[in-house]
Amino acid sequence: PMRKDMVITSFSLHYFLACEEYLRYSGDKEFLLAIYPKLESVMSVFLNHTDGNGLIAPFTGSCYWNFYEWEPYLSGNDPTLAGAPHLVMNALASLALARMADISDALGKTHRYRELQTAMNKAIHAEFYMPESGEGFDILRHRAHFKPGKSDVEDKAHQRVVLVLRIWIVEAA
Repeated sequence: PMRKDMVITSFSLHYFLACEEYLRYSGDKEFLLAIYPKLESVMSVFLNHTDGNGLIAPFTGSCYWNFYEWEPYLSGNDPTLAGAPHLVMNALASLALARMADISDALGKTHRYRELQTAMNKAIHAEFYMPESGEGFDILRHRAHFKPGKSDVEDKAHQRVVLVLRIWIVEAA
């Protein structure tokens, strides 16, 4: 119902997950072959938007909404989150790279998506997890943090997000 173009960046990453799931359950390689150039194009937008550490920074401009979900710090409306890479965006990008690799393999396409995912996982781990203290960060290095076995956050939805990301960070390295 909007009257302007709006790109919800996380939804673009979820598209890779949906396409891989469609291929897995339908076996419809013909459809994926037809959209493969668009998948490559969308993925290249994200890969070309990385910082010097290999992480994707939030997209800027009035046509982009860095929305993840309706929690205040994940809604894309918090100006304190502008600029620095978000863990959620990069974890989704890593999943999208894995799914793009699966799609490429199924279609017999040569690719580097698994290699790129491994590099991104290492960058995520380096930026958002501190092995010396066991602490990790759920959005930015300067924002909320967690320690294994306890959560500083009382909000249940946030705790679920932190749990998933805790598993992602610790096991991604």
